[in-house]
Parts: sequence; structure tokens; C-alpha cells
Amino acid sequence: MPGDRERPVLMFRHLFVTAVLLLLVSLTACSSGGDPPEWKPPSVTATPDDPLPPSPTTDTDTDADTTTDTDAVEDTALPPELVGAWESNEGTGTIAYRFMADGRYLYAGILATPTPDGVVQITLAAEGTAATDGDTLLLEPTRYTISREDPGDPAGDYTDRPGDLTPEQHTWELPAADVLALTSEDGVRVTLRRPAP
Repeated sequence: MPGDRERPVLMFRHLFVTAVLLLLVSLTACSSGGDPPEWKPPSVTATPDDPLPPSPTTDTDTDADTTTDTDAVEDTALPPELVGAWESNEGTGTIAYRFMADGRYLYAGILATPTPDGVVQITLAAEGTAATDGDTLLLEPTRYTISREDPGDPAGDYTDRPGDLTPEQHTWELPAADVLALTSEDGVRVTLRRPAP
């Protein structure tokens, strides 16, 4: 049975796992508008008939390699074993990824720290494109926001402050069924699991 000091942390961990999953669901809904989601690059307005950016070839360049929209999807497609939702809740933090077959990803992270004034919460949300090259996973965010709530310093709170859009590179592996290990370039390893249905 957890002690008095561990009980709030366990309670908050459960709440934050739920919150991260809800954040991922809302990001999926906001970025797609339906199921399955359509990829809409930031600089191109996609229509239901044209969900991908136009091919770089032109009508006057008839001898050039004609890349089709289908080829573009295949070039950015992620391995099927990586596609889907993944989460990790270690300590007072929870992170979750959702990788789409067409090469998009969503990320949500919540760090919660209990204090005498209440729980300080940092919420991270990102979306962008993902690609693999062997065991390398490259994440290129197109949107990244940070929010902060501190009951002890509400004047310093902020919502959806733009974050750093620097691409991330990880080594990825599946050491067991429904287990994904991501190791960053600086050697930090995170183990994620498929969420329970």
C-alpha cells in the first residue's frame, strides 16, 4: 500500500495518462477533421480530392520523371510495426506518440510536479512528419507548443507558446511485442508501450 507521500503522485500519474491520451485524440481530431486523417502540409491547402501536395513536375517537363501522389505516399510511409499509438509514463511525466501510416506523427507530453500550492503542469504538444531509414527515426515537427500551469505563480502561466521546431533523430527498435524503444542522439532511451484497448 502506497505511503501518504506516494498516494498523490500515483493519483496524478493516472490522471495525466488519461490527459495525454485525450490530448492525442484531440490533436488527431484537430489536425485531420475525420478518420482516416488527411495530411495537409502547412504551405498547401489540400482538398478531399488532392490530400497531398502537387507533384514537383510540370506539364512542360514531359521527359522528366513523373512522380505520382501514390509514389509520394509510398516514399513517406512508415513501417507497419511502428504505426499506431505508443505511451510511456515514468515518474511524474507521461509522453505519447501516434504514428500514421502516411508518415505523419503526433506527440503529447505532460510533466506534473506536486507542490504545496498544487500541481505544476507542463504540457507539450507537437505534430509533423516522420520518416525511417533502417533503425533511424527522423521527426520533423511542423507545430510544437508548450503550456504551463502553476497554482503558486498563476501570473507566469501560458498556453500554446511556440516551441523549437528543430528536427529530432532517434534510433528505434521493437525489443518485445508492443514495446517501442526510442534512443535520442544524446543517448536518452525511452521505452513506450501500446496503450491498453
